[in-house]
Parts: sequence; C-alpha cells; structure tokens
Amino acid sequence: MGVVYRGYVTVERDEQRGYEIVRTPNQATVAFLICVSAHARVPYPHRTRFDRHDGNVILITQPRPPMVSPEHPDGAVIDVPGERLDKPHLTIKQHVVEGAREEVGVRIDDDDLVVVLNDQRPLSASPGLLTERTYLAYAEVRPDAVAGDQEEFGLRKEGERIKRLIVPAREFCKMPCETMAAWGLQQWFLRYLHSDDPVGCFD
Repeated sequence: MGVVYRGYVTVERDEQRGYEIVRTPNQATVAFLICVSAHARVPYPHRTRFDRHDGNVILITQPRPPMVSPEHPDGAVIDVPGERLDKPHLTIKQHVVEGAREEVGVRIDDDDLVVVLNDQRPLSASPGLLTERTYLAYAEVRPDAVAGDQEEFGLRKEGERIKRLIVPAREFCKMPCETMAAWGLQQWFLRYLHSDDPVGCFD
C-alpha cells in the first residue's frame, strides 16, 4: 500500500489491485440520541408505551462542507449529536456525557440512562473505503438537564457551529433522515417505542 495523501486523513492506494483506503486518525466515533422526558429515571416496570412517546429528542444542524449541494448550500444537514473517541482515558459512555454537554448543552448525570447499542459493536458507514467506525448510543434525561439559555454550541477553537433542535418524539419518528447515524437511531427508537419489552431493546 502506498500513501497518496496525508493530512487529517491518510489515503492509501494498492497499485496492484487498484483500490484506495481512507484512514481516519481516531478510527471511531459515537453518535447518540438523547430523549428528554419527565419519565426519565422511572423504573421500566412502571412505564407505559405512552410514556415513551411523551417526550422530545435532541437533534443538531451543523454546516458540513462535504454536504454542500443545491439543496444545502451551506452544507447544513439535520443529524444526531456525536463525539470522536479521541480520549483513551474515557469510556464510550463518558464520551457521550462529554459530547452531550459540549454539543447540545445537556447534562447527563450518573443516574441517567446511557446505553451503547448493537451489543456495543461499532458500525462501518462505508466499509469499502473508510476505516472509521461508529458506535450508536441512547440516553434519557429529565427536562431540567437541558440548558435553556443558549442556542448555539460546539468548540469555537475547532470552528464548530452547532445549532440544537428539540423535536417531539412523535415527529422525529416520521422525519426523513439525512445521515446513516440518524436513520439507524430513528429505527432503533421506533422499535423501543413500540416494544412490549423495552428493556430487551438494550441487549
């Protein structure tokens, strides 16, 4: 394999077989869905199917240069929050906690529900090209965990301009998605909402 380009990512090319690989520096990210509900922390045996519908989810919109198109001239698409797993001393769940605070102003406490889905296995968005994999996670918090005095978030030193969107859970379930992570979490959330055994959705 020969290196064709080296920058934030590295592009390698196999001259004999003619394929290229894009290697990302940290290899993994976590994308997460946060549900804001007055029923958060209520033990599962005492929840009803209606309880799980009665809440909001937190989405984001952020300018993404690769997504610039006639439909999105600034590259801004609706997505779920995410965090690069670039701190070896933190677990995936701890990255979710940190990302929620930085990206959308949500405080996740120790007794809040945070779970890594898909049996804690990462998913590849483009296995024929990218080495990067993404974990999917879900969190539930109470309404008082959401900062109400701020609209834009993100690390300014990294040029992030993230706008938080608070969407009713019922509306989120019907929305067309613009990223694979958002679609995957939406489909899992639908299963969770309609399951007679919600705890089993976390296995």
